[in-house]
Amino acid sequence: MNRQDEDFNPFQAPEVPYSEGNPGDSSVEAIRREYLSHEASVQSIGLLYYLGGFLILVASLWLLFTPTNGPAPTEMTLLVVLLPVLAIAQLFTAYGLRKLKSWARISTGFISGIGLIGFPTGTLINAYILYLVFSAKGRMVFSEEYREVIVACPSSQYHGYESQFGLRVTAGVGQFSASGAHAKEAENCRANSTGVW
Repeated sequence: MNRQDEDFNPFQAPEVPYSEGNPGDSSVEAIRREYLSHEASVQSIGLLYYLGGFLILVASLWLLFTPTNGPAPTEMTLLVVLLPVLAIAQLFTAYGLRKLKSWARISTGFISGIGLIGFPTGTLINAYILYLVFSAKGRMVFSEEYREVIVACPSSQYHGYESQFGLRVTAGVGQFSASGAHAKEAENCRANSTGVW
């Protein structure tokens, strides 16, 4: 038996030289693949804006139809007028973000600029949104050139970002619910230990 037969492993995977991308990739596919993750992030912000716009719209309708004692204060009237406007603007912006419309960058900047006021969480989230929209990759994703790339290469898709978004929202709601349950359980323990209900 010679040395070459000893080194031969019939179960070993074939060796192929590594290269970035596939040899058959065109430049259009390479561009799409390079910006696909950023595109998915921008579109997921659109989902968040849809959720926020819907919740603001529900809150404004609740304020509108909630009976008040006596005449409504000026602040309440202002809220009843401004909340639906903000909800519609956010829903409109969400549509633009999901469709990668260039005008959505301006309205996203305005809405996220307002959101920066909510220190510390709102500031962090909205700063990230502003980065996504106004960075170099964000400019490319919203450009006419990238829209042509999407038309030329529609088969390239970022799989799983919406399910990851759903999982993260579900996990967040689960953590919120669990923390509420733990707080209630702790309150019951304190009440039982002191003998006061």
